[in-house]
Amino acid sequence: MLTGTVGKPLPGVEVRIADPDPSGVGEVLARGPNVMLGYYEDETATRKTLVERWLHTGDLGRVDDEGNLYLVGRSKEIIVDTNGKNVYPDELEELYQDSPYVKELSIVGLPDGIGEKVACIVVADDEFDIALSRAELHRLVEEHFREVSASLPYYKRVKLMHFTDIELPRTATRKVKRREVVQILESLEQTQKSGRRVANKDVADADSVWLLGIVASGC
Repeated sequence: MLTGTVGKPLPGVEVRIADPDPSGVGEVLARGPNVMLGYYEDETATRKTLVERWLHTGDLGRVDDEGNLYLVGRSKEIIVDTNGKNVYPDELEELYQDSPYVKELSIVGLPDGIGEKVACIVVADDEFDIALSRAELHRLVEEHFREVSASLPYYKRVKLMHFTDIELPRTATRKVKRREVVQILESLEQTQKSGRRVANKDVADADSVWLLGIVASGC
């Protein structure tokens, strides 16, 4: 299987991309004998999700010329910047978390005028090299972020980043709860602007706001 792809559909299963954008990304639709018949005793939800036997998954993805499916995020979690360009968090997380100094991270959109800016909260891996101080570890993570950002168009780059020592909130299936991450980052932003100490237990160990707007040159 190719890196970054979930592979090709199973025999008998059809997959197509609805309303793809110029890069080929759109909602993933699936149809086949293994697709659910509907929600139990909820016809309204069934009609919204199953249309002409096509399951509207809510996942965003693209299909290459060989038929391999790539998932880039959920339609409800898409980030739209101030110029109306779409940014897919899952796609960026795969790039930014590719460092031994990053334990986990989450990328979300924060309000920015008429659109959103790409923001990130990071848990640095302090067990990878125990000889590193906290400041040195954070510096290495920041260097990694700058390197990744330099390879991306400006609208996709992380503009704001906070470190935290607290494990990110997750669902029972271990997916990061991005809505809660947004709340945490918004709390940190408000705290920084007001100069108050952080009282919320979920963000108490967060620090080191980092702005990336300075990397706009040459984009």
